[in-house]
Amino acid sequence: MTASGGPSTRAIERVERLCSSHVGERQLRVELIDEFRRSVGFDWYAWLLTDPETEVGSSPLADTPSLPDLPRLIRAKYLTELNRWTGLDDTATTLLTATGRTRGCPYLRSTI
Repeated sequence: MTASGGPSTRAIERVERLCSSHVGERQLRVELIDEFRRSVGFDWYAWLLTDPETEVGSSPLADTPSLPDLPRLIRAKYLTELNRWTGLDDTATTLLTATGRTRGCPYLRSTI
């Protein structure tokens, strides 16, 4: 936890302010991605809304190196347990850390 008014506190306040705005779900996610990128930094993402009962994603919002590969990326998300949202507790980690700093996803190299 940072001191009151520190960078993390301000980022949390901005996220809370965005979440209380009355924009649609897609616009909210676009604005949150911009905020997350300022605070965390990342190269690309795929953000699906997920039904809590079926765990099926919908309404993808993504910025990936190859948008035509997005269906394969989403499928890979369902095939792997690594950093799977249904198995995370209070922490998450980067893919590089979770894989011991190896790059790539075996699911994307195979025919999906």
